[in-house]
Amino acid sequence: MDGAGEQTARSRRRHDRMGFRYRVELEFPGGKSLAGVTRDVSLNGAFLAPAFIPQSVQEGSTGLLHMIVLEQKKTFSFRVVHIGKHGIGIELRNQGENFGVTMSASILQETQVDLGADVVEHDLIRVTGSHRGGCEGRVVKLTPGQLEFVFLPAREWGELVVGSRLELTLTQPKCPSLPLAGVVRGVRGGPLAGEKVCTLRLSDIKEATIEALRERIRILHGKRLRETPCRAEHAGALVIGSGPSLPTRTRLS
Repeated sequence: MDGAGEQTARSRRRHDRMGFRYRVELEFPGGKSLAGVTRDVSLNGAFLAPAFIPQSVQEGSTGLLHMIVLEQKKTFSFRVVHIGKHGIGIELRNQGENFGVTMSASILQETQVDLGADVVEHDLIRVTGSHRGGCEGRVVKLTPGQLEFVFLPAREWGELVVGSRLELTLTQPKCPSLPLAGVVRGVRGGPLAGEKVCTLRLSDIKEATIEALRERIRILHGKRLRETPCRAEHAGALVIGSGPSLPTRTRLS
């Protein structure tokens, strides 16, 4: 699109757009629904890329947009204003302010996910080493690209040196095991005598595994919110709205 075309398109919008990726679900009358990821959003609309666009969906079609932010279901009514080769443009109806506040909360949530989460003992998240049998560590910090775990050197880990490669399996109750691989960034003394803390930079792992890690970090943040009533109350006040869905991958572009 040339500059004049972009300017014309922008002038028709009531609010500027920003790049933002977030998993949402579009529900149309009759029970038909589409899962998709937003490409950009504004205070009163979004452009998203669903897996497919049924022929029955036309410009002017209406429905409900569902998303989950800070473990709360949010729903907004919408109207389709554009259908193109790469996705659907929708206008949020009578919910501009609420949608803007909700998107702000989702950006906060994803920033927290990128920063990671501290893991406490009762989370029961462990790693086991595949290079030797029986070596186990307790995860104490988890981010999408790095983890820290406490281990006892006597438990078959041997000497972990900066730059060495580790292949691990992350285990957690009620969750599938995740294979991880990475490079040791550092080893320091642990909280108790004889313990060590290893910082492992994750590398050469599948996108689906990174996504699973991100989802587990979201769950940890949700647990922390529930465990701290004043924070949970604040989060509830921050995100105004209602509705169902499932967030997956989210990232600021």
